[in-house]
Amino acid sequence: MTAFENAIIEGFTVENDFLARAQFETMRTADAEKDAVRQELFRVKEALAVALHERAELSAEIDRCKQVVAVQSTELMDLKLRIAHLDGQVAAYGRRQRDAEVEA
Repeated sequence: MTAFENAIIEGFTVENDFLARAQFETMRTADAEKDAVRQELFRVKEALAVALHERAELSAEIDRCKQVVAVQSTELMDLKLRIAHLDGQVAAYGRRQRDAEVEA
């Protein structure tokens, strides 16, 4: 083989080595980026799980509060009815008192 042919073959080898190194670096960079994305995705999934758990707890607390409000509303209605009944009794007592005073 001539020196020229050897130089051409050596040039191809050097170029192929350069391309192989560049491809390796590109793949290594891509793998590192994929790992970073996977880690971020894992953190996001964990945060989402925590948020969903907190949402469920808050929803349960809201349901308990709604039940308390319903009970208190019922108790309030009962008290209003009792007050109305007592107001009626007081008014009737007042009428009887006036009637008794008028008759006397």
